[in-house]
Amino acid sequence: MTYKILQKNANIFRCETCDFVTGNKFNYLKHLDTRKHKTLTKTDTNLAKDATPNFVCLCGKSYKHRQSLYAHKKVCFKKDVAICETALEHSNVNENSIINNVNNENNENNDFKDLVCKMMTENNEIKAMLIKENQELRSQIKELIPKVGNNNTITNNNINNKFNIQIFLNEQCKDAINIKDFIESIKITLQQLEQIQNKGLVDGLATAILENIGRLSLYERPIHCTDIKRETLYIKHDDIWEKDETKQNIKKAIKELSHKPYSTLKEWLDNNPNYMDDENKQNYFIQTTRSLGQKCESIDTKVIKKICINTYIKDDMLIN
Repeated sequence: MTYKILQKNANIFRCETCDFVTGNKFNYLKHLDTRKHKTLTKTDTNLAKDATPNFVCLCGKSYKHRQSLYAHKKVCFKKDVAICETALEHSNVNENSIINNVNNENNENNDFKDLVCKMMTENNEIKAMLIKENQELRSQIKELIPKVGNNNTITNNNINNKFNIQIFLNEQCKDAINIKDFIESIKITLQQLEQIQNKGLVDGLATAILENIGRLSLYERPIHCTDIKRETLYIKHDDIWEKDETKQNIKKAIKELSHKPYSTLKEWLDNNPNYMDDENKQNYFIQTTRSLGQKCESIDTKVIKKICINTYIKDDMLIN
């Protein structure tokens, strides 16, 4: 090291290499740990790095690491003779080292050839396996063709049926009334109110809907059923025919209709202000209000079933 400590009357710390002087030992020690000082004083380390051996290819290129040389040799396409001549002319590598390098390269080439042969063998095995699997797949396809043909027939029938339904609804039933307008047009009569009182809300509401649908032609109706078992309903809502997948539209219509009997009952009360003085009228009022008190959720399923049965359209009706 080219630094020393000078002491006179006070402690003076000097680094001659960096031309650094201080009277504080702490600052001096801190300086010794700086990047500048370490850079100027690491000559031994640099010499050691410079002494690192190079790995030279026969083509003249040198590398610091054996792995780099090995990677280079994989893409070095010069022939052995040309490599040797170039190496003899442009390098100080002796004859023995050249022979050793050539032998090493030949060994590596042999290893590469072995690897290629192994890969070809594996590829042949894979190819044979794929051919076998392909043959098995062909056999399975032959067995499935008749079944697929039947499925295609069913699928085509379903597609044609859906196509006919859309034509029927959008062309022949384009002037049908909307479900909302249809429900608003229904008026619960005293006779229907009496039916609700005698047979229950399900029969009363279903009868009201079906009687009013019966007054319309097939092409004016807002509801059509295409599958009774699955209860598939098509409903016209806001001038658009839609398949009521979740039964949301029909349930909403039933709920709105279930409020109408109360208006009819109010009319009956207006016409019978002294019903409490008549036992028969009093019983009529009590039984009617009890029937109207049923929840819509408990009657929706039964009403929808009755609607599906009475609004079902057959395939021949769609075609015509």
